[in-house]
Amino acid sequence: MRKHRLAAVLLALSMTVSGMSSILAGAAGRRVSVHDPSIIKDNGTYYVFGSHIDAASSKNLIDWDRFSNGYAKTNNVEFGNLSQNLQKAFAWAGEDLEDCAGGFAVWAPDVI
Repeated sequence: MRKHRLAAVLLALSMTVSGMSSILAGAAGRRVSVHDPSIIKDNGTYYVFGSHIDAASSKNLIDWDRFSNGYAKTNNVEFGNLSQNLQKAFAWAGEDLEDCAGGFAVWAPDVI
């Protein structure tokens, strides 16, 4: 009798742990890394923009899809010709760490 109870408890415990791990795995969603995020919602979709010209979108704030290609100089997903189209911002902040007067660079955007 004792063995049956112990087996039942162990079975219930293993099913609980198994169920919890699948719930936790599902809760993790599809992740992306976007430093210094600024987020906005438009027509039911969330967009996050961050440093290093990273960006992603999500319908539920859990599953994210990256749609940017970072500092790609040409054919940048967000800016086309990066150096040319952000020339004004780069003139003030510096385009890369080597030319940043006073240590500035394009970091931590704010989306409006």
